[in-house]
Amino acid sequence: MLVLFHMWRFGIALLLLYGSACTNHSQLTKPQRMQMQKRYEGKTFWLQTSLYAGFFYDDRRYRLGHPSSFDTLNALKTIDGYTILPPTHDDIIPAGTRVRIEHIRWPTPGNVFGAALYTPKQLAWVFCSVALDRGNTTLWRERPYILLVPKHVQSPHAFERWIVSLLAKTNPNPWLQTLPKHIVKGIVSKRPLVGMNERQLQAAMGQYDDILNKATKSTQRQVRRYGLLKVTVQSDKVVQVRPFVLLTATQKKKHKQ
Repeated sequence: MLVLFHMWRFGIALLLLYGSACTNHSQLTKPQRMQMQKRYEGKTFWLQTSLYAGFFYDDRRYRLGHPSSFDTLNALKTIDGYTILPPTHDDIIPAGTRVRIEHIRWPTPGNVFGAALYTPKQLAWVFCSVALDRGNTTLWRERPYILLVPKHVQSPHAFERWIVSLLAKTNPNPWLQTLPKHIVKGIVSKRPLVGMNERQLQAAMGQYDDILNKATKSTQRQVRRYGLLKVTVQSDKVVQVRPFVLLTATQKKKHKQ
């Protein structure tokens, strides 16, 4: 009876996690997936956006690299809608670091079943080797790194656009060397700074999570959310960086009044 009870508990855990693990890449046919693998696997790139890094959820064989802070990720949810976060990031991989794509794992039924329990099985994973430091070093870090393909990426074109947003074929380090030291420090430490232009902001923070206002032709002022930061960009320059405060339902109601 005890064995049956534990089997029942394990089955419930699987249901909670796999129930939300619908394949988000269902629009990619097998030939398209093979095409993406042929195009990218074994190829070397350069990070053009600094990444937070840490353990890959509960599978400590791997490391996770992501442009957003780990405490804002919602890649893993239970069937009840609860978000399971990865462990807090413990490193930052700076822009200009060499990356080699080793393998793309698609969320097929076999891969979903074989993955560690508390991992975002419903997403595609890009396994990478990451250099020890930015620049021309070819020494690689010990553990493989995983880049999570966002759930909205559901076509070959979208997959390529996502890759290009993170990885560059040309070395960005010569460009980084031309920048003021405080700007480089902001990029490699993932801190948006007043005075950064669009390219520098992209190198530091990656793609924004949301736009909080509508820019007009008269002001050309755009307020963006990067995780828990609110960054105001005007005429291709960062003009303000502030914390992003999440409002409660009561606060939202008062704000509307």
